[in-house]
Amino acid sequence: MGKKVGVQRQVGCRRRAGMAGFPPPPAGEVARSDRGGVRDGQHRSRNLAKRLRRTLTEAERILWSRLRKRERPGALFRRQHPIGPYVADFACIAARLVVELDGATHGSDAELAHDARRDACLEAQGWRVMRFPNDEVYRALGAVLDAIAAAVPLAFRKRMEARYGGSRLGRQELMAEILEDDPDALFRRDWIDAARVAAAPALRRIVVAFDPPATAGSRADACGIVAAGLAEDGEAYVLADRTVQGLTPAGWAKAVRRAAEESGAGTIVVETNQGGDLVADLMRRAGGAALRVKPVRASASKTVRAEPVSLLYEQGRVHHVGSLPQLEDEMCLFGGASAGAKSPDRVDALVWALSELMPRRGAAARARAV
Repeated sequence: MGKKVGVQRQVGCRRRAGMAGFPPPPAGEVARSDRGGVRDGQHRSRNLAKRLRRTLTEAERILWSRLRKRERPGALFRRQHPIGPYVADFACIAARLVVELDGATHGSDAELAHDARRDACLEAQGWRVMRFPNDEVYRALGAVLDAIAAAVPLAFRKRMEARYGGSRLGRQELMAEILEDDPDALFRRDWIDAARVAAAPALRRIVVAFDPPATAGSRADACGIVAAGLAEDGEAYVLADRTVQGLTPAGWAKAVRRAAEESGAGTIVVETNQGGDLVADLMRRAGGAALRVKPVRASASKTVRAEPVSLLYEQGRVHHVGSLPQLEDEMCLFGGASAGAKSPDRVDALVWALSELMPRRGAAARARAV
């Protein structure tokens, strides 16, 4: 019994509405089927899918009898599902997974090239394509179902990580973390998540700020190291958290320089309350002539210095690039009763970096909810 091509093309280069993301088939290529040869170009993919559901191959009927029960892989699949100008044998929309069954005609060079072009187009739209020969369904149905079951959570997880990775929802649902906000903290996770971006735009200035510890060793405070940049529109982007702990001054100086090189920073901002000018001199030697070292000294408490930065987050003017979980956890406890006695070294470095990029100019007063 002949096997129809699992995903079929429409004739010519025309695409129906809603197919803007799909390229047209190569010139001269037409829809094909092992059963019927050239398809009528006037049929739309939805109508074609309806007809194909009534004429499944034997291998498709066998696999569908198991997929429709959701026993394995435990996800909802659709048979003969239209995707743009194509019709997939089976598709799991939640996992963006397409399963194709290939008949004997798929061994020719022309058909293999045809399948490769079609698969590449679907993958460019975010679908993962799995192919099985009909014979494998007949001989080893259990192994086919196991392979599909293994692919569903992987594909679904990748899709969810791309959409929610790093956010509070993603960390709770994907990583099974329990995240709680302190109502008295200066920062909120929903502020961070709302402004999060996958990549930063072109930045006109980049700095690395760090808060050096007073001592070294395994029990010493961490050396908070944060890289951030400023875009042309005045928005700030937190690029990286490179905080280290337990290193000697030479060790954390190298970590700061490495963070500056990775981010392309031109300025290193260093708090000199601990170590004074010796710290600044150490960084000048470690950073070389290409990096400007700007010493800063804190005259107010950490909470007072962080309040204007908190306002910038509330206004949506600071964006985290990707996920910075340890920094964000520390931020969402800082200033609250549950912060404990641990030094907020990451937050301190963040505040110095953003204060350098977005200096306070008569920031508006804000009333905090109680």
